[in-house]
Amino acid sequence: MRIGILGGTFNPIHNCHLAVAEETLKKASLDLILFIPSGNPPHKEEKDIIRSEDRHEMVLLATRKDPRFKVLDLEVSRPGKSYSVETIREVKSIYEEKNELFFIVGIDAFLEISTWKDAELLLSLCNFLVISRPGFSFSDINKVPFLKRIIGRREEVSGSIRISIVPNYSISFVEVSPCLISSTGIREKLRKGRSVTGLLPGSVESYIMEKKLYWR
Repeated sequence: MRIGILGGTFNPIHNCHLAVAEETLKKASLDLILFIPSGNPPHKEEKDIIRSEDRHEMVLLATRKDPRFKVLDLEVSRPGKSYSVETIREVKSIYEEKNELFFIVGIDAFLEISTWKDAELLLSLCNFLVISRPGFSFSDINKVPFLKRIIGRREEVSGSIRISIVPNYSISFVEVSPCLISSTGIREKLRKGRSVTGLLPGSVESYIMEKKLYWR
């Protein structure tokens, strides 16, 4: 199987997260996407993030009806900071045999990859699917300092550019439809007592209201 790995704070998960996952799954011919809510992300301010258990539960609620989506608690159950390189190693130990793994990441986040823990090692562990973001260009990856050292050949596959990474993996680029929904915007609406209906799955909205999340 071709398996995508989609991590994030999902604070909270919303309809754009699901739409991006759906579009990436189709365009990259994936069979399954693993949603991995972050535990204690090193690049986020803790005061802005609710409990990982609540974020994990909301992702479960949002994806439970789609068999192509599965949620893993690898980072939620791991103590300390959550680093992608550790998560990918753990996913590989579970899924790599007879499967191809693809780490899904936005171009905005990918441009910061040199600040991630063991970034070059991470790029050598699995394939990457870099998805579009408004205001960013795929050509911006030329700004990633160390990338030129590990790039192999470039080729066009089904109208998209794929870059091979020495020795075994690749970076492919996926253009997805732009979406204006953001977790930040949803949290702000909730703090102001405004409706978020239609921005996230109804089951997630109900969970937020029941638990009174983001109101403080």
